[in-house]
Amino acid sequence: MKYHPPLEKVRFLRRFKRFLVDVERENGEIFTVHCPNTGRMTNCLVKNSDCWILDSENPKRKYRYSLELVTTSTGHIACVNTQRANELVYDAINVSSISDLNGYNTVLRE
Repeated sequence: MKYHPPLEKVRFLRRFKRFLVDVERENGEIFTVHCPNTGRMTNCLVKNSDCWILDSENPKRKYRYSLELVTTSTGHIACVNTQRANELVYDAINVSSISDLNGYNTVLRE
């Protein structure tokens, strides 16, 4: 999956108020981003681990950036934006990556 604009790598610091996450850039700047996942994410949010944020490019948004990917407690990269699943499957079907779904003339998104 390609993100536009490209994701920015930052460091996860903490999550609070369910929808907010503090992150730190390499230059030491600490700021708050939106967390699009309402789940507990116990094993997904590891203090001081790498994570990636997406710039909405909307200066009117209260939190311009959203958390997209995190490094889990087992060292894997996980997408925490629950809206991405449908987009990822749709893209995979359109480029024939899922062979069992090849040959259909119509693909409808959820």
